[in-house]
Amino acid sequence: MDRTLRVGGGLALVAAPVSLVASELLYVTTPDDPAQGLAIIQAHESAWLAANLLGLLAAALFVPAITLLAGLCGRVLAVTGMTLSALGVVGYAAHTGMFMVIGQLARQESERAAVARLLPALDGDPGGAVVLLMFLGGLYLGLVLLMIGAYRTRRAPLWAMICLVVAVLLGVVPLGVDTIEYAAEALVIAGLGGAGIHALRTQGAQPGTATRQVAPEAIRRTS
Repeated sequence: MDRTLRVGGGLALVAAPVSLVASELLYVTTPDDPAQGLAIIQAHESAWLAANLLGLLAAALFVPAITLLAGLCGRVLAVTGMTLSALGVVGYAAHTGMFMVIGQLARQESERAAVARLLPALDGDPGGAVVLLMFLGGLYLGLVLLMIGAYRTRRAPLWAMICLVVAVLLGVVPLGVDTIEYAAEALVIAGLGGAGIHALRTQGAQPGTATRQVAPEAIRRTS
């Protein structure tokens, strides 16, 4: 594998989940009432903008991260996992873009009443549900398949794969406990970050290294 891809992908595997989790933590909690929600978003405009920018950064970083993981897998898991993950990245970018639009709409005080009437319609839009499903289902299921594939080829540690699988399982089960959600986010960072660090640590082990080390010994035997 190309050294640049391995280093860039390894760094992206470490940074992408950190950006993703930081983005989720920065989003302010809004009430069910759209008008009040828009007012709260405007009051926390800087945090909302930072959350959106970190979300877009995470989406961009997942591209080289997914590419690296796919290169560490067997063909079937690589194709399946990369396809699902790519759909997830597109869905996440679209989801973040929608939040950016909402943040801009919250700044329009004169149009806030009209925007407040529009938001419930957006919540019930099937297109929004599809985007959310692409993000939640595609990204995490694809990453799990890629991590399993990387472990099967002995290019990702077992504990990193387990961390990601457990994180996804915790996220799927609707427990509604903040501590569990934080634990799942920490496990995502640990799992993907661990795989990235492992890739960075082993990137110098290129094919042919053993041959170069054995060659001098063979020369001494024949002399």
